[in-house]
Amino acid sequence: MTHKLTNFLKNKPIPQRINARIKFIGLDDSISGVGESDFSVYKLEGYSSVDSYYKFNILMVSDYDLVIEDIVDLECCVRVRDEINSLNKKEIYGRVFKIKEYSVVGSKRVYEVVLVSPLHYLSLNKRYEIYMDKSVKDIISIILGRYKALLGIDLVLKVDNLKYPIRHYTTQYAQSDYEFIKMLCEEEGLVLLSDYSSNNPYGLVLCELNEHAVSCEGIEASFFASKKFALSNYSEDFYDYLKPSVDMQTTHGKNLEFDTYKDNSNTKQLRHDLQYEILRDRLELYDGSNAKDLKRYNEIDAQRGYSSSIKVDGVSYELSMRDGISVVLNDTKLLQEKEVIILSVEYQGFFPNALDEYKEDDKDKTQYFVQFSSIVKDHIYRPYKTITKPRISSVQTAIVSKGDNNTKDSANEIDVNHLGEIRVIMHFDYNRPTSCYIPLSNIYSGDNYGARFLPRVNSEVIVSYINGDIDRPIIIGSLHNGENKIPYPLPQTKTQSYIKTQTTPQYQDKEGYNEILFEDKPNNEQLNLRAQKDHSVLVLNNSNETIQNNKTKFVQNNEKNTIKGNQTTHIHKNKSETINIASDLTIGAGYQVSVGAGKNESVGGSSTEQVGVIKHTTVGQRYEIKVGNSSIVMTSDGKIIIQGSQVAVIGSKHVEIKSELVDIN
Repeated sequence: MTHKLTNFLKNKPIPQRINARIKFIGLDDSISGVGESDFSVYKLEGYSSVDSYYKFNILMVSDYDLVIEDIVDLECCVRVRDEINSLNKKEIYGRVFKIKEYSVVGSKRVYEVVLVSPLHYLSLNKRYEIYMDKSVKDIISIILGRYKALLGIDLVLKVDNLKYPIRHYTTQYAQSDYEFIKMLCEEEGLVLLSDYSSNNPYGLVLCELNEHAVSCEGIEASFFASKKFALSNYSEDFYDYLKPSVDMQTTHGKNLEFDTYKDNSNTKQLRHDLQYEILRDRLELYDGSNAKDLKRYNEIDAQRGYSSSIKVDGVSYELSMRDGISVVLNDTKLLQEKEVIILSVEYQGFFPNALDEYKEDDKDKTQYFVQFSSIVKDHIYRPYKTITKPRISSVQTAIVSKGDNNTKDSANEIDVNHLGEIRVIMHFDYNRPTSCYIPLSNIYSGDNYGARFLPRVNSEVIVSYINGDIDRPIIIGSLHNGENKIPYPLPQTKTQSYIKTQTTPQYQDKEGYNEILFEDKPNNEQLNLRAQKDHSVLVLNNSNETIQNNKTKFVQNNEKNTIKGNQTTHIHKNKSETINIASDLTIGAGYQVSVGAGKNESVGGSSTEQVGVIKHTTVGQRYEIKVGNSSIVMTSDGKIIIQGSQVAVIGSKHVEIKSELVDIN
């Protein structure tokens, strides 16, 4: 708004007789010490917008001293009326955020009052909260619902549920409730409309402005249009880690245009060629597709860019002018009309009769006027982004949960979804809700290969944020803490490194765990492998084992070895084998034993040998069989000596002795 235009309206000879009074609702007159709670207004300045809460600074006059502590935070109403035209009036409802003893003029006391929308109080707090599986309208309803009794806020939802998908995870992080709500509205292209003069002055309407701006009768105003180039060509993309190979890039706004204030050829070329690129951090399933949600945001951003290019600004002295209305502006001086939606209004009122009667030279001066900014009605309005989403450039820690905040009773349990994601409790959220499932990084990940260590319930994990986005947490590590202590005391075991797991659920009478432990103490270096139950090794080709000193093997129960091919064992020195009970040896084909020197075989009981067909024994020098006092001796020179106290040769059919010489004694 130019100063020339403002000065023009101030000095314009518009006959006005404006009266304004302020009433404090609920003021206890007996406590305040006054006989009334309705006071004259001397001066009024204020601002209201479809993008923010309204606020008015008021100088009021009282014939009595007021107890300011009785008035602060009360509801109040300012009534502005044109005494010439009784139909031209305005009411402003709000709360007294501040009252100040301003000055004394004669016998009258002047106070400064700051009147605000109840939403102003929501800008004073700071909160941390995680909202899971909620749409934007759900989140805003939850927050404002908390203040219905306290501040009288009443929310009306006029949004299409199908156009605003459920958000998987939305975080309010070190933001006031108002700042968080405003950020969500800006992201989704929505506004919170309030009508401070209606039957429901604290009612708020969540909506798209073009669809739900309140239609009003025409207003006389002086107005001027302006147009500037604003980029509307947006190219947006998104990396979907569930579908990393899918190209989702989409573009909108290259040729965006409406029926009024059309682009010239130069503007069209600029709009087409200049592009704003965005890589979105997050999307939701909109109509079952992330790509559709990307397209939805792409259109909102393009419309946001274009809506800032054309404005209709002006001034008016009519009391009915306010933000959020759809109205036809009538400029009687320039003989022009324009149908617009009012975006913001600055109010100025001066009422000298609050202190004294009208002065003759002031009677024709403008006492009340507004400056406003608007858009042409057929242009889609999207609020400009003024709230920067919180970013976290560092890491935080969290506690692993399984869906509730009682983690100690479920300690060491495993809660995981099909994507390997786990749930945690963030320290910053006062309500300590469990989060949705969030991704877990690993040291190595690939297509059907990688490494995996799932943090257990009640473990403390390190949380980072993808691109710093508070709504995209990812677990990158874990920590020991006062409850989850290190397995082995430090610094006594400082030379040990290990991977130690825990049986879950844990045994009642013992500690179950698997472990790989490395001991790096000089002269005590060791690698320990512990399997709580079974140990399996699969080698698809060769396996080589070299032990440069001794090897000891202990098997508590049984051992079974199966070798499908050949086995070769080479022992450079001695072999000692002890079998306490029995030994069975089965050989499917041949069996050969070669002994370089002596071979001794001792059998404590019986020895039985059975040969199915032929047995052949060859001895180089002497072969001797001895049983007690009997013996058979065969030597290499051909002698056979059979010796015994009795020797019987029995043939059931025939015994033949054949030699050149036979001696029988």
